[in-house]
Amino acid sequence: MHVHQRGRWWREPRGRLPVNLGSKLNVESAAPCDGTDVKIAVGATCVAMTTGTASSIVNNANFGAGDTLPVAGPLTASGEPISCDEFRAGTLTGLQIRGVVNFFGSALGDIVTGQSANCQ
Repeated sequence: MHVHQRGRWWREPRGRLPVNLGSKLNVESAAPCDGTDVKIAVGATCVAMTTGTASSIVNNANFGAGDTLPVAGPLTASGEPISCDEFRAGTLTGLQIRGVVNFFGSALGDIVTGQSANCQ
């Protein structure tokens, strides 16, 4: 399957499902992320998600030569596909999709965040 995202094409391995998931993103300063301490309201956007692996690292974060985000190395999250038969039947139980979103030069500096959705 080929997917077009922001001027680029990429190919997912057979059995993996790439999707653009409509999302309303808010950046909060601390858990429980209940909307009471929103620092940045990004609003509605599409997030590239996959049942494969999503990974991100920002080099020279916050204009710091050699600084990376996350500090410990890439943020990586893996989803979980379902069978084609389950998908065709509309049975999405067990489907897990993952994505990453980066923010550059925000009021809070550069940010790397992971997104996830699990079908039950």
